[in-house]
Amino acid sequence: MHRSFLLASVLFGTQVHAQDWGPGEQIDEALALQITRSGFESAASLAAVLIPENIALDSIEMSQSCGFIDCYELKFEKGWVGVSIADASLTPGNGIIDLDMDLLVQINDTSDRFDLYIEFLEIGDTCHGWVDPFPVNAITSIAMQIVTNTDGSKGVDAVVGAIQIEHSLTSDDINLESCALGILEDVLNAIGLSLYDLLLGQLDSTLNDAIQDAVPDLEAALEDAFSAASIHETIAIGETELQLDLEPNDLTISPDGMEILLAGAAVADPAECVAAYDPGGSMKSMTPVPSINSATGDAAVLLSDDFVNQALYSLWRGGVLCYTLDDSDSLPLNTAILGLLAGDSFDVFFPSPQPIIIATKPELPPVVSYDGVYDITAEIPDLGLDIFAELDGRWTRLLGLSLDAVVGIDLNFDGTTGVLAVELFFEPEDIAVDVIFNELAPEGNPVILEKFSTVFGSLVEPLIGGLLGEDLSFTLGSMEGVGLTSLEPSPAGGGDWLELSADLGPVGYGSCDEGCGGTGGGCGESEGGETGSECSAIQRHSRTIWLLPLGLVLLLRRRD
Repeated sequence: MHRSFLLASVLFGTQVHAQDWGPGEQIDEALALQITRSGFESAASLAAVLIPENIALDSIEMSQSCGFIDCYELKFEKGWVGVSIADASLTPGNGIIDLDMDLLVQINDTSDRFDLYIEFLEIGDTCHGWVDPFPVNAITSIAMQIVTNTDGSKGVDAVVGAIQIEHSLTSDDINLESCALGILEDVLNAIGLSLYDLLLGQLDSTLNDAIQDAVPDLEAALEDAFSAASIHETIAIGETELQLDLEPNDLTISPDGMEILLAGAAVADPAECVAAYDPGGSMKSMTPVPSINSATGDAAVLLSDDFVNQALYSLWRGGVLCYTLDDSDSLPLNTAILGLLAGDSFDVFFPSPQPIIIATKPELPPVVSYDGVYDITAEIPDLGLDIFAELDGRWTRLLGLSLDAVVGIDLNFDGTTGVLAVELFFEPEDIAVDVIFNELAPEGNPVILEKFSTVFGSLVEPLIGGLLGEDLSFTLGSMEGVGLTSLEPSPAGGGDWLELSADLGPVGYGSCDEGCGGTGGGCGESEGGETGSECSAIQRHSRTIWLLPLGLVLLLRRRD
């Protein structure tokens, strides 16, 4: 329970000024995902999911009889098509995203040639050939929308339109060797055929079929990339269970980029220990989502303080900050602590060490702010701390303290490894303390105020179990070799939003070569990931890029 208390305080945290969001009430603008116009440019290589690198060509057999003999016979075998992307662009428009790809296409190559057998008036020969790379342009449009699933939840649906293909294959691109029939094209023309038309017909149908067959893969990749935006689960934090719901609520595509707004709600069953203090809800700032034009990178994840404060209020309401420490715990607690805290003020009452009980009395929910010294500042206001000891045969409240504590969180991202590290800062000397109850030895109050941070500092490390300095980090994934190259947290919207501004580009992390079964690639066993073929699926459709703030919340499950 002790570790849960600190961790809950760390990961959520700004003071409630008005109680407007009721427990579990839906916040329509809880989180926003923004991909700017430049972000689409950086992510254009994701179109590679459409393009198979190698496509086998069907064999062709043609013949025509001229009575007692065959006028001609033709066979085409061992052909294949190679495709590579020369350039690609993703351009957001009004309601759609335009995909424009410039491809280089070849048929076989000098080291692996196709066979072309032709027989004319019973004179035959076999040629071997290839087609030099030539340009092909493929264009389509992508529409994305919010849909309601059969279970009532919402998700993102992607629809890729028909793909139009244009190319400029000429007879000059066709290379043939080992032919004894003279100029093959002239021979074919004499019987009403053309090698150019033959290859072009094969290429057209094969390339069209291959790309059209890959459209569902692109749709699935886009939908899966955003599928983690829908979360409906219960997170256990100590003895408190937080029901967390988050799902897409609105999607807009404009020439400036694409924005997905997510609605969220958090609620926990109320605990008796805070029922008398419950304000009935959490602060409602209702600050509009910052414009996509204000995003400084390729993409931005924006987290509302309304949603975080509601989640934190729910945890507080569920009793996550209520705890009691006594001598039966791992810490030996007795009245010797009073000597450290208040000098000799209590010695007359306890000539020998006696057991004590330390209990919290959380009267206000913790709250979060984004515009402090740290990337995220968690404030724990008016946390009551009472010390009890047995006196004259009964347990008596000796001291009542009121604490205002601050926990800092910095997010540090390594673009070479994809690791997002969460660094926590907790300084006991920064705790504001006030003595609100001390009837037995009030003369010790000045000493208590002076020594509190030192004494509390000696207690906090065992309480939080080494959480400070522990590796609170996780590895992001990549998709088709594209991932985050940078990540910068900053306040936005007047400080009511946390913006995680990211740049997209080619990355080396997140691949199975580096990550399977290890720690550096985003799908290793140390992160609870899969291996083998399942790992490649994670690399291909990484879900972690878009929900970095939620990753902080989900860390609770790993650490509790």
